Parts: sequence; C-alpha cells; structure tokens
Amino acid sequence: MSKQVVKRSPQEWLELVERIKREEPISLPVASRLIPADTRSGHASVSALKRWIKNGRQGVFLEGCRLYGRSWWTSKAAIDRFQAEQSNLGITRIVRRRGPSDRTSNAKTDTGETKTKRTLDRLQKMRPKKR
Repeated sequence: MSKQVVKRSPQEWLELVERIKREEPISLPVASRLIPADTRSGHASVSALKRWIKNGRQGVFLEGCRLYGRSWWTSKAAIDRFQAEQSNLGITRIVRRRGPSDRTSNAKTDTGETKTKRTLDRLQKMRPKKR
C-alpha cells in the first residue's frame, strides 16, 4: 500500500506565506516549545514540525513556510488550527470505532456533545429529589 503524497501548488505556497506573515511568524524552534510531546515529557521536536509541514500528520498539515533565507517559520494561529484539526480528527475516530448506537440517530457524526448531554441527563435523573 503506497503512501499518497500531497503536493501544494505554487499559488497555495504564496497564499500560505502571506498568511504566515500576517499572523506574526515564529521560528520552528520557538514553535516546537508550544506543542507538548505525544510520547514523552517535554515538547515536540523541530524535525517533527518540519515533517508536519511537508508531509502532514494523519492527513492534517501544519501551515509553515521558508522565510528570510533558509529557516522554516509558522505562526501561533497556524499551530492552534493544526491542533484543533488533530483534536477533531481524534474525536471522529473514537466515534467511528464505537460503531452504530441505539441511542443516537447518527453515531458517526456524534462529536461528543450529545454524549455529554446524555450523561448529564442520566446523572440528573439519579439525583434524589428534594422534598
């Protein structure tokens, strides 16, 4: 099974550069300290951020570009978007793994909000009534 490579067009790179410049660019060493590591204490590595910019992570790309010579840059807003997409991807994956449910009409698009509401409703029913 071959890995599908996604390439950005020159126009997409130009738009990305403009967006990063508008959002106050930060270098990858600084940006890496803003992202906690997945498997160990500390923070993500600079090489991981470069990989996420070029190849993506689970189909989600970190927005970044080369500015001011040879170094890579991103922005805090780009990191926030990347982490939000990763979180959304994780929620969707958990719901899909669970499979169809009798309690919801469309379990595959359940984002956790309806599950939380059901849990709160169940807990309220369990509370003893005041006399």
